[in-house]
Amino acid sequence: MNKEQIIADLNELFKQRKEFYAFFDAKIPKKEGLNIFDFEKLDDANLRDFHKLFHRYDYAIRKLLPRIYKAYDIDMDKDLSKDF
Repeated sequence: MNKEQIIADLNELFKQRKEFYAFFDAKIPKKEGLNIFDFEKLDDANLRDFHKLFHRYDYAIRKLLPRIYKAYDIDMDKDLSKDF
């Protein structure tokens, strides 16, 4: 796989991540005056569990990204789309 394909795949990954967070923003209430999810006000336990699993997955991906950037000589500021 070449650098251009990796960059395209990463941009698609970030686009999909943004869609997940848009879904969470629409479904999970926020704490008053803060941009933090308020799970105490959330009635849907399934959505709470889903967010928890997604957050673990997202964290694992974010830990891996610096290695991918280094392996493919990707400049995060120059090469990647900022739509995430």
